[in-house]
Amino acid sequence: MRKAGRTTSGIVLALMITAVAVAGEAPITNADVVGMVNAGLGTATIIAKIKASATEFQLDTTSLAILTQQGVPDRVIKAMIERQSPARPDVTAQAWPRDKARRVWSDLTRIADRCRSRGELMLFDAGVQFAPIQDSSACVDTDTRFSVLWDQIDTICFKYVLLDKATVGVFLMRTNAAKSYQIRGSQLVMQAVEKEFRFQQPRLNYRCD
Repeated sequence: MRKAGRTTSGIVLALMITAVAVAGEAPITNADVVGMVNAGLGTATIIAKIKASATEFQLDTTSLAILTQQGVPDRVIKAMIERQSPARPDVTAQAWPRDKARRVWSDLTRIADRCRSRGELMLFDAGVQFAPIQDSSACVDTDTRFSVLWDQIDTICFKYVLLDKATVGVFLMRTNAAKSYQIRGSQLVMQAVEKEFRFQQPRLNYRCD
């Protein structure tokens, strides 16, 4: 019995030492992830390590491009982004006060994977929101509405194309959570949207690629 007690105590002591060691481990960085990839560790193993560790990743656009060039798989980069991003409230579910909107454009078309919906694009202090106009022709797909915080937006792009003998503007917004949103409207309306975006958020990256 005494031997069994010593064995149990030894196991508990070993677990405590391991816990202390893990707690004192330095946060893993981009270089650590690249090192694990170069060492031949599997994608699942690297992702598990990312999820279980403190992190200090650099995840700006340039750093992400460098990670890709260094052979880091997309699944690993996605895990890095998810691990680094702080938990955010569901801004879609929040009631953003309509009277606080800076500008409202109606009769725009939200282009989703499965349907299209007429709606309104609104700029708030918090961010950007698109909500379908509730009428008989409105698409009920959940992907036709969105609310995005300003600091979640990575790139905004405006394109103008000839469609049915009319020039149509297309607004494309990409987020740093690997999501994108597309809206279409008349050329004049979309030019007004473009002007307002550039005025309100000149820090944003405007490019089409």
